[in-house]
Amino acid sequence: MAIACARVAIAEGGIWVVHHGGEWHRVTALPPDASTGDLIRFSDAHDILATPLERVAPDITRAALSPVTARQQLIFQLGNFHTHLREIGVRDTASVRNVFFAKAPSSLAPASGTLKCPPEVRLLDYEIELGLVLRRDARGPIDVDAAQIGDWVAGLTIVNDVSARDVQLRDGQYFRGKSFRGFCRVGPLLLLLEHRDWQRLDELRLTLAVNGQTRQDCLFSDRVHPPHRALSDLSRFMDFETGDLLATGTPGGCAIRAPALWVQRLFGLLPEDVRWRMFLGRQATSRRYLKAGDRIEASIFTADGALELGRQILEVT
Repeated sequence: MAIACARVAIAEGGIWVVHHGGEWHRVTALPPDASTGDLIRFSDAHDILATPLERVAPDITRAALSPVTARQQLIFQLGNFHTHLREIGVRDTASVRNVFFAKAPSSLAPASGTLKCPPEVRLLDYEIELGLVLRRDARGPIDVDAAQIGDWVAGLTIVNDVSARDVQLRDGQYFRGKSFRGFCRVGPLLLLLEHRDWQRLDELRLTLAVNGQTRQDCLFSDRVHPPHRALSDLSRFMDFETGDLLATGTPGGCAIRAPALWVQRLFGLLPEDVRWRMFLGRQATSRRYLKAGDRIEASIFTADGALELGRQILEVT
């Protein structure tokens, strides 16, 4: 079973490293370019810190790659935080269904660096999310109990579900507006947990700031559908594999906002094409959407620091 709170990352060159004794060490038993699934299967069979390790440069994770590797599935829960549902106009947040969408694998990118806004996108938004990296394969329906979450999930990571709201809303579905290259920022760390650590999920605080101004700041306890229910629901219609990513939704504080109730009623009287054109026009006047030169910082942690997933830093270009 994985060491409690083992912090692992992928450095340049695709090598897996683990933090131990205040320093970073290469996990020499894993070959370069080993997948996330390979890492998790290895960590479940061995005590990583008891395997051969090789000390590496202190700054080796400065340009860390995504700890979720290519060819893993990228699955996201939609509208899973009460605070975010309220800001997009949902009143009865407790009865919202557990809905999922996927991102293209080519959207996967490192946690930090530059975020390029596609030329056709006007409404570029951010969404901090807690990412769960799966421990086991599922080839049919499963029923996961809350106490069993550690049997099915190996660890946690930070995800920024970057979104092109104008594309998303015009399309009427999520895949294109969520899947531009670089729109799935993951890491920098993968925090492997023991079973006892899963009891603290609701204590995790998700924070995201733009240019030093806090935009999102919420405890994970604000989520609607907990992870064990999400995994059970997913398994009803799809297979998943060790190392796949399940991102659990974003809290309130995104750039997108629902119009006032009277405006929504007015919109309801208009033809659909006029309604969407007016809504997008109103959104375009907001200064909350990302623009070139903006700096995004995101982190997830417990108040005592026992669970800490590192920090994402992105510059918008």
